[in-house]
Amino acid sequence: TDPQFGMAMTLAAGGILTELLADAVTILLPTNRNDLENALKSLKISKLFDGFRGGEMIDTEQLVTALLNLVVGVMNPAIGIKEIEINPLFVYKEKVCAVDVLMRIATGTSGAVNNK
Repeated sequence: TDPQFGMAMTLAAGGILTELLADAVTILLPTNRNDLENALKSLKISKLFDGFRGGEMIDTEQLVTALLNLVVGVMNPAIGIKEIEINPLFVYKEKVCAVDVLMRIATGTSGAVNNK
């Protein structure tokens, strides 16, 4: 959370590509589907989404939906998320999987997670 601008989301390639490509985009929250789609398209790695050089295509609709669901959770004051890092977020042809998540919850909130 930025004291001046509030919550923001940074999208970037993970792993060793993070520093190698210096390819990231930050958007202010809350956001919408169109802004997320445009942010993803602005990344150098977006070519990979379409099956670059014979690679597997991914379902960007599912990726955007997952990101929008994350935004809803982050913007919900009852949950009290102050900061969240997902690295890596694997994006496959038919699913999105958050492999490692680090979350900072505000004191005085339940921070309860429903694992259904």
